[in-house]
Amino acid sequence: MAPASVERMTTLSQEIAAKTKIITDYLTANNLDAASFDVNGLAEFPIPIEEGETYKARLELIALTKELHDIALGPSESVRYLAWDGVNNLSLQAIWDFKIAQAVPLDGTISYDDLTAKVKNLNNGLDTPMLNLRRIIRHAMTNRIFVEPKKGFVAHNRSSRLILESPTMSSWVGFMCSDLGLPVANVVNAMRKWPGSEESNETSVNLTYGQDLPWFDFIQKDKEFANRYNLAMAAHGVGEGYSVQRVVEGYAWDRLSEGATVVDMGGNQGYVSSPSPKPSPSSTSSSKTQPACAPLRPLARSQTPSSRASS
Repeated sequence: MAPASVERMTTLSQEIAAKTKIITDYLTANNLDAASFDVNGLAEFPIPIEEGETYKARLELIALTKELHDIALGPSESVRYLAWDGVNNLSLQAIWDFKIAQAVPLDGTISYDDLTAKVKNLNNGLDTPMLNLRRIIRHAMTNRIFVEPKKGFVAHNRSSRLILESPTMSSWVGFMCSDLGLPVANVVNAMRKWPGSEESNETSVNLTYGQDLPWFDFIQKDKEFANRYNLAMAAHGVGEGYSVQRVVEGYAWDRLSEGATVVDMGGNQGYVSSPSPKPSPSSTSSSKTQPACAPLRPLARSQTPSSRASS
């Protein structure tokens, strides 16, 4: 009899095959494509939540493949990979900050030399040497962003095209990788400096950038950054498990009384409350964000959000 660890690998592979078949059978029966990294491929699987078994099978497939991947790595490699995972999005940050996606033509390819010149023009003459740019892009390719169809030439794939064309995805990348990069790295240091603090101005952002304003007080002072934050939250809201559709369909809004007011706590500019149905024609919705709910703020005192690169 095989050891339990070996049996688990066998079980996982069988379950993965079974879940994959459920998904591919559904796609085939409905003449649908799967998601693909091809530049013209689908960015998301066309399986709505209403397709209960198939929808659930895809979520289970994601979990099963992750477990098998981790087992195949083993604990030792898993810990090593996790430790350096913090630098894995460095190339993604550079792509957003240097506007690299805008410099690559949507159709066809571009050489690294020509790309270097275009990136320089898009960044007001900032010189990013070709060798550095090539390292950035080839690292991004290991995460399925951009492709190199022939040596020395870059082209878009579906992931990089999203950064180019989707304002919400571009804003999500900029917000998470650039705006929050240093504050995230300083969370533990802030915990040491202000042990147990729940003050909205004793956070990793305040420590990183020497500011004493709460997060949302600062956001409201800059329209460009506030808009990027709002778009980023909208991108977050379409992810699995975070869809605003749950809010729209998961509550009996029609049971609220005439003239009721619905308050969206932590709602930023209302990307959740906007699509939610009104209880009655005279009802209103209000979006409220509590500063204490968001302990990070991205910019130094000497900077404003609009002074930073944006896509």
